Amino acid sequence: MSRRPLPFMLLLLLPAMASAAASPEAERWWSHVRVLADDALQGRETGSEGYKKAASYVAEQLGAMGIKPGAGEGYLQEVKLVSRRLVNERSRLALVRGGRRIPLVIGRDAIIGSRLGESGQVEAPLVFVGHGLSIPEAGHDDFAGLDLQGKVAVLLFGGPAHIPGALRAHHSSTEERIKALRRAGAVGVVMLQNPKAEELPWARVASSRFEPAMTFADPSLVEHEGLKVTVAFNARHAEKLFAGARHSFKEVLAKADANQPLPRFEMPSWLEARAEWKLAPVESTNVVGVLPGSDATLAKEYVVLTAGLPLGAHDEGLAHPALPRALG
Repeated sequence: MSRRPLPFMLLLLLPAMASAAASPEAERWWSHVRVLADDALQGRETGSEGYKKAASYVAEQLGAMGIKPGAGEGYLQEVKLVSRRLVNERSRLALVRGGRRIPLVIGRDAIIGSRLGESGQVEAPLVFVGHGLSIPEAGHDDFAGLDLQGKVAVLLFGGPAHIPGALRAHHSSTEERIKALRRAGAVGVVMLQNPKAEELPWARVASSRFEPAMTFADPSLVEHEGLKVTVAFNARHAEKLFAGARHSFKEVLAKADANQPLPRFEMPSWLEARAEWKLAPVESTNVVGVLPGSDATLAKEYVVLTAGLPLGAHDEGLAHPALPRALG
């Protein structure tokens, strides 16, 4: 008997099965998705009219569910931001090795991170720092014994499996990574993703360079400054970085996949980067609601749940969207 018709029959049955299984709760959830993803909101870019409509809709839904306002007498909290957009045509990347300059194609080989960095040119030697983690609680320090003063750190996202996930995640955050890099004296960072752990295809990562990144207008709220340049490198072109080094990128990946300690070493190349930013003030709103608990003992403790409304603004930091909102 032929089995060829079976996949076709399954394709016909799955939509009907999904429809029959849909609960009222699922339908209510999907109704919110339809509203927020509607083309009428034009992508909900931070501070745009579409975003304001989305925020108002969410505030209305919180009120309808009996959730109390969490921003004074209302749900909307005004926030002043600064939009940072890379001027792509005036920015460039290159490797310098053995007196030879090797241009990198922005978008194909690598991108310059939008959230962190300064306008101007950076020329600095590269140092591979393993996973680039400093976790005192676990006795782990990828920067120990390395001279990173005035240099650019190259790191591979991930971390030792024996370190608890929550602890590793905390020290992989943008703020903690930058603190560690600054303490070590680094002026920049190049981030690499293990292809086996990719969350987003490189094409999507590369396209993020055209989107604005948002930072707080109030400097006292910004905790991640201090690096002159951040770069996300396409892992499929990473051997360009490791050419002439003591270890190839293939060797590094093999050790990472086997959960073995990664080598740390000076690389024979320098990074040459030039970036120019277009800055603009933006005013947007948070939507804040509070659902009080019933336990008097825990009344002063809070569980914070967050979600993102904007689609247009990306915040890749050291955590790149790809690099999974790598550095962060």
